[in-house]
Amino acid sequence: MTESLQPNLEQLANELRTLHDLCNSILSTVQHEHQQLNNGSVKDLKKFFMHRKGMLEQINDAQQNLFAQKSAW
Repeated sequence: MTESLQPNLEQLANELRTLHDLCNSILSTVQHEHQQLNNGSVKDLKKFFMHRKGMLEQINDAQQNLFAQKSAW
């Protein structure tokens, strides 16, 4: 096993914190969207889709980083 693939608990903890923070952000976004949709205050759905697209890319990156940690273990 190469040095870069050695299991690293600190790096794993950082990756898990990143994923946790991202999940909290997604939850907050969905709650905010739900509130706006219920109030009928949405005028442009494009903002929702653009914001979600960025989140999808972030969660894909976080998932790949966790897969890399899994491989090291």
